[in-house]
Amino acid sequence: MSWDAVAAIAETVGAVAVVVTIAYLAVQIRQNTKAVRSAAAQQLLEGIAELNQFLGSDPEVTDLWWRGTADPQSLSEQEWRRFIHVASPMIRRMELMFLNRRRGFVEAEIWEAMANNMEHWFSTPGMQRWFSEFGTAVHAEFREYVSSFTVR
Repeated sequence: MSWDAVAAIAETVGAVAVVVTIAYLAVQIRQNTKAVRSAAAQQLLEGIAELNQFLGSDPEVTDLWWRGTADPQSLSEQEWRRFIHVASPMIRRMELMFLNRRRGFVEAEIWEAMANNMEHWFSTPGMQRWFSEFGTAVHAEFREYVSSFTVR
């Protein structure tokens, strides 16, 4: 066997090894992408569940939330400030969900359910007031998305 034949065989084996490595990496990247999407969605959904649990765990906070979203003008100045701090974590979670959907980390089925939820809450007078006062604190694309909802 000549050295040219050995070189050709080695080159072929090397090319096959490169193709196999690229295929393996493609599978790994696909699996990693699925894992990242799943982890992102799980973290966001758990965060929203925690916020809902918080809202329901204290009758005073529950009352503040419902009165604040329905009629923020009925709140005293102190209650409004408290409402701001109760609403802000929920708004941030929704903002993160929105941004992660734009980045492709949240599946369509999860997004559809959350989008309906967002439309419900962000069209309330209390959330509209929050956005009119603090909307510049959120991502511009999210602010634009929320501004499409009209007060009920």
